[in-house]
Amino acid sequence: MKKLFCPGPVNVAIDIAELAMNTNIGHRSAEFEQIFQNIKHMTLRMFNADEDQYVCLPITGSATLANEMCISSVLTEKDRVLLLSNGVFGDRLRGMLEIYHIPYMEYHREKCFDLNEIAELIEHHRFTWALMVHHETSTGILNPIDAVSELAHNNGMRIMVDAVSSAAADAIDISKNQIDLIVTTSGKAIGSYPGIALICVSRKLYLDGLDKAPRSDYMNLFSNLQFSEETGQALHTPSTPLFVALDAQMHKILVNPSYNYDRYQKMNLYIRKQMKKLGIQPYLEEEIERSVTLSSFLLDREIFDVEKFVADMNDRGYVLYIGKGHLRELGLFQIANMGDLRMTDCYDLVESIKKELESGDSEWISK
Repeated sequence: MKKLFCPGPVNVAIDIAELAMNTNIGHRSAEFEQIFQNIKHMTLRMFNADEDQYVCLPITGSATLANEMCISSVLTEKDRVLLLSNGVFGDRLRGMLEIYHIPYMEYHREKCFDLNEIAELIEHHRFTWALMVHHETSTGILNPIDAVSELAHNNGMRIMVDAVSSAAADAIDISKNQIDLIVTTSGKAIGSYPGIALICVSRKLYLDGLDKAPRSDYMNLFSNLQFSEETGQALHTPSTPLFVALDAQMHKILVNPSYNYDRYQKMNLYIRKQMKKLGIQPYLEEEIERSVTLSSFLLDREIFDVEKFVADMNDRGYVLYIGKGHLRELGLFQIANMGDLRMTDCYDLVESIKKELESGDSEWISK
């Protein structure tokens, strides 16, 4: 079986996989309603959210679906959005804003944000919302949601955060930071199958939105939330096996809330240290704050064919990812450490990379 060292999908524990395969329940049954409610409560706990201040909506679909559901339901042409972007997934939020004709100003940086520049922008413009990605998965940067949240709320703004690959790994406290809207997914650091998105919304925002004119029936965040809050069920037919798996996996990791962070950090530090020993350069400088779930590395394009390298590693049983967009042209590849992985898997991965580098394969070493 291949080991997924990519930022989703991830390896799922055998006991979780067997439970999902062998549990057949109806989505209107009392049994499923309990699972649905469990996931809502555990998601709020994962985000350290006060249940008096926040509500949670789990939906069948990707995190991109959830992001679009939020943007199309919450934001209007009357809003003015500050979009903070330093990677592919920040760019994806921009595309949604443009589709729904929502006015925005983009603050774009190749790597780190400058909080002083952001503060100056906020001071000189009447923004209603800030949008940002917490862990920009295309690079590995961990963006400062706490500092940006403080800036936003001190200036009468609301904030939406994409926490797709950071939730259940890097610490997030949405009550402390007064985050109004946050999105994540089941199939990354949480360690379950892809296909369920989790949306947490402040109760004030939820109540304010109940009278909003919908742009979509299926993707109406507020009608879905209202049905969930009033009935304890999903408005639209959910993927019951995915919910069964997620319920069991969240119970497992929340027994010890720091469990994922501690083991992910240990694996991440080991991988970074070993790549350095092999002479493979990191994309991000040491002083840049990074997630504990993913590292980006550069292969010299004048020497290496990164596409062939990643393909050969796949043949060896390890799934790595190539960088997106212009990062691919730089020779960037990624090693993630999410899901059901152990330190022994990391040892084996590094040994396999050593063998690949030593093989001198003329098909992937450029001439």
